[in-house]
Amino acid sequence: MRSDSLSEIPPVPREGIPEEDEALRERFLGIEESYSVKSYYPQLKARLSELEEERARALAGEARLAELNAQLERLVDERTAALKASVAKLEASNAALESTLAALKATQAELLATEKTAALGRLAAMIAHEVNSPLAALLSAAEGLGQQVPDHVAGFAALVRGFSPEELAAYTELVRLGNKRAESLALPEGYTAQQELEVLFETAGVAGAEELAEQAAEIGSAKEIGAILAALSPGRVRLVVSAASEAVALTRNARVVGEAARRAGLVIASLKRYLPKEEARLARRISLAESLRDTLERFGPRLKREGLEIFLELDESLSILGDHELLCQVWECLISNAVQAMAYRGRLRIVCASQSGGLRVDVEDSGPGIAAEHQKRVFEPFFTTKTMGEGAGLGLSQAKAIVESHGGTLEFHTGSRGTVFSATFPGGLLP
Repeated sequence: MRSDSLSEIPPVPREGIPEEDEALRERFLGIEESYSVKSYYPQLKARLSELEEERARALAGEARLAELNAQLERLVDERTAALKASVAKLEASNAALESTLAALKATQAELLATEKTAALGRLAAMIAHEVNSPLAALLSAAEGLGQQVPDHVAGFAALVRGFSPEELAAYTELVRLGNKRAESLALPEGYTAQQELEVLFETAGVAGAEELAEQAAEIGSAKEIGAILAALSPGRVRLVVSAASEAVALTRNARVVGEAARRAGLVIASLKRYLPKEEARLARRISLAESLRDTLERFGPRLKREGLEIFLELDESLSILGDHELLCQVWECLISNAVQAMAYRGRLRIVCASQSGGLRVDVEDSGPGIAAEHQKRVFEPFFTTKTMGEGAGLGLSQAKAIVESHGGTLEFHTGSRGTVFSATFPGGLLP
């Protein structure tokens, strides 16, 4: 007979429940004592309530997540719109900058063309001056030679025949003395020296002492000339001195022609340094000390001035493979700039010494130094602080190019106590 009471349903033995059903039962119901439906229902109902609460929480979380996603999408859209606006602004700015840059380039091209034209004008003026000066001296000296040589040659034989042995010896000695001065293109020693010569001739009773002293000043000092003429009679002194003065004038004019031609050649050589570069004429091993002494000799009396002291420290054993004449151009430029910076009064020190990996030549002056605003432009072609006629601004740039063509470097250090230019070379000892 069937009963409707749940309490009459017998419990199911635990031993007959499958293992997976046992785990399920324990997870959801936590029933440990019996599978009785009567005892199962309250616990199932409680568990169902828990699951409903969990579902409600899950739905609330999903709603919150959807809300956050929506907010994120709005932020992304806003940021994207802002970025697009920024990109548009940047593109507009870039377009404006490109337009400005194009305008600047056009202006720069115009300025460059104008500056090149101005530079060519300055260059032409400087070249004209630098070339015209030696050419004018050359023409003047050549005209002098053209007038003097025929007269001197025509009268020389008769002149010599008319001299006594003492007069001929004095004439020869005066010419030798005057030629030595003329070879260095030394100027007469000034008004005081001429006055001394005038006194010498007046004391000896020579007629026309003032005019004769002016001629004799081209030959030598009163002391030198007085010693040579001591044995001559006053009546013959004028003839001997005048004849010697004419001969010395020939030598001087010939020397002027040579020097003027050399200086004109240097100007052309300076300009050629800016043509496509050629290999330096590294023809032979040369002594640096020899090239420095040779350069100093070319200056002649220009360096023999009161108040200018020259100190040489030359290592005779040092040499480089190079071109003697080109290096002399470098030294001439550096020495000339140094003495001009000191206004020919001060201390000029020239050093040729070995150093690690090569050798060095220093040209140091005791001048006021190079102004700060000029230091970056020292080696710039055509830059000069000298007045027109004193330089074309090519010397240092040319010197730097020559040193570099010999595998070296040219640098400078300057301060309130002076400036030193240093040329360094790879090199060694003379063989």
